[in-house]
Amino acid sequence: MHSAANLQFNDTGVAWIGDMPAHWKLKRLKFVATLSYGESLSSEKRTDGDISVYGSNGPVGVHDTANTVGKTIIVGRKGSYGKINLSNKPVFAIDTTYFIDDRFTREDIDWLYHLLCCLELDSFSKDSAVPGLSREDAYEKICPVPPPSEQRAIVAFLNSATSRIEALIDDKRRFLQKLEEKRVAIITLAVTKGLTPGAPMRDSGIEWLGEIPAHWQLKKIKYTVSHVVDCLHTTPHYEGELLYPAVRTADLQRGKLLLDQVRLVSEDVYRERIVRLRPAEGDIIYSREGERFGLAALVPKGVTLCLGQRMMMFRALPNMAPAYLMWALNSEAIFEQVVLYTGGSTSPHVNIGDIINFHITCPPRREQNEIAKYIETECLKIDILATEIQAGVERLEEYRSALIRNAIAGKIDVFRFAKVVREEAAA
Repeated sequence: MHSAANLQFNDTGVAWIGDMPAHWKLKRLKFVATLSYGESLSSEKRTDGDISVYGSNGPVGVHDTANTVGKTIIVGRKGSYGKINLSNKPVFAIDTTYFIDDRFTREDIDWLYHLLCCLELDSFSKDSAVPGLSREDAYEKICPVPPPSEQRAIVAFLNSATSRIEALIDDKRRFLQKLEEKRVAIITLAVTKGLTPGAPMRDSGIEWLGEIPAHWQLKKIKYTVSHVVDCLHTTPHYEGELLYPAVRTADLQRGKLLLDQVRLVSEDVYRERIVRLRPAEGDIIYSREGERFGLAALVPKGVTLCLGQRMMMFRALPNMAPAYLMWALNSEAIFEQVVLYTGGSTSPHVNIGDIINFHITCPPRREQNEIAKYIETECLKIDILATEIQAGVERLEEYRSALIRNAIAGKIDVFRFAKVVREEAAA
């Protein structure tokens, strides 16, 4: 057992490790663990059971048989290459992954998991078209390897220290979720009940909608738009001279287009994807399926773009304010109709023929503008608060990563920490 007071350190020459305790060993990963290949298992061949099936990004289903033994590290090989997951139980690792269990390392599995997270295995790929992690490249990574007793002490320290950090992160993420729920509630209330408390109301005739302002109309979406355009049902090619944004579901938030992260396509691909209708300022882009279903945003001024996959676009009639229609599409009022139509599917999606027959509330044009402005103002307040909270999450995540790196590189006296914990427990 060593303490920071009497430890000697050697310079490793490895940037992220720096000086390392002199009694530790410096090894290439190939001498620390073997990355074993996962096996093919299509969804059709899986049998219901209690064994998690792991892909590169984590669990993707269940099966009745495992191909690993005991606690297992799963490393993304294709797709989300370099992503590290840890399962406390045996799993079935599919052929887009590598895995490590006790058969393929002599080291502590929990310590090895933290080490792998520090090696940045997601930072390189031999195949840019289909990103992948080369086992030979991974094996060349340099690793600081402490004795087994120190590996266990590092794990105990990290389990205690990171659990507190993760609890704080979870609290902040729950608050972010509440803010998003508040955003949806503000949007929905404004586009279904208006901004005037005590205004005369009438029964809409629709159970889930209830009463609406008496002077409002209720129309099907097809009577509020001049065009509804579906995307091409192909994946855009991101090759050649990349000039034009191709908006995907990942590029939308409620009422906001995330142009800073959108992928670009060439002139030829752009022209192919606008053949049905060229997006113009004020058109409404809508995500019609997938995890980020039911989000809408306006095409901003001065931006030339096209639709990626899983998207559709609306062009409002002159008597409809585009911003109002966009917010209405972001409301729970539209989502409720999708849920009713799809029977509550966990992966809802709608086609043009479905959504144009959904009902939407239609105030007079002047009131539409007022409602759109109100929602924009309230959402901006939420955005400011959410940005502050998200920055706090990111700081905590950076602190957690730094803590793990320092512990794995031998910069923290984990035995002193264990002594303090024992003394506090005994007090």
